Amino acid sequence: MKLLDIARNHPGQLLFIAETLLLWSIANYGVVADLLPSDDAPSRKFVPRWRAVVIVRSLAAAIAVLFVGGFRAAWPITLIVSGSSIALPFVRRWVRLARTAEVETASVMLTWSAIVGVSVHRGVSTASSLAWRPFPENDVASVCLITAVVLFNFRGGTHIVRSLLEKCGSVITAVGATSQATEIQRGRWIGNLERALLLAIIAEGSYPAIAFLIAAKGLIRSKELENRDFAEYFLVGTLASIAVALAAGIVIRGIIASFWT
Repeated sequence: MKLLDIARNHPGQLLFIAETLLLWSIANYGVVADLLPSDDAPSRKFVPRWRAVVIVRSLAAAIAVLFVGGFRAAWPITLIVSGSSIALPFVRRWVRLARTAEVETASVMLTWSAIVGVSVHRGVSTASSLAWRPFPENDVASVCLITAVVLFNFRGGTHIVRSLLEKCGSVITAVGATSQATEIQRGRWIGNLERALLLAIIAEGSYPAIAFLIAAKGLIRSKELENRDFAEYFLVGTLASIAVALAAGIVIRGIIASFWT
């Protein structure tokens, strides 16, 4: 309700919030895959480069927020954007893989809530010279918010699904040690495509199509499902992927219903 009031009564504020959330999502989910505890030990040369990329992309996002909202009003928000964007990859790297689902979910909820809360409290808005004049402000804000959710649905969803599989020990028992890395990599691509389809289905409200998608996926791997360990791995991964896409799809439906003109 607060965002709806802002959209109606405070031009530029909703657009600033949406652009800031998009910049944060790009920094954390759209630029370079982060290291995870399950990854093979990286070379000594790669780790410093990865750390540098994390810092540079976080500072770039913070500078972009300052450019959009102005230094005087937006500087506390830049601290939130840069601080969380630097902290999240390192926390994700050093906690146990089974805990990354909680880390991912908590970081998104806390960071997005902090950005919205501080932006509203300070009344920060996008500079009129940067507004997308040919298009309604609410539509541009909706596109930014939806893009941020989609970015999370892909890479953030992968982190959550992988963590839940690790909690159950499903990957280790479902595939042999020599094929585990291959199966995980293949599963990531399949999961991303699956969540993309699910997101479109849920955003359109075509919920019966979810059953068709699951049935088709099960039919393709029906022989492997005779293996109990693989069946559990398949079930946990599929249900976790659906849960992420369902949550993201519901958020997108809410954005469209609330802000799209």
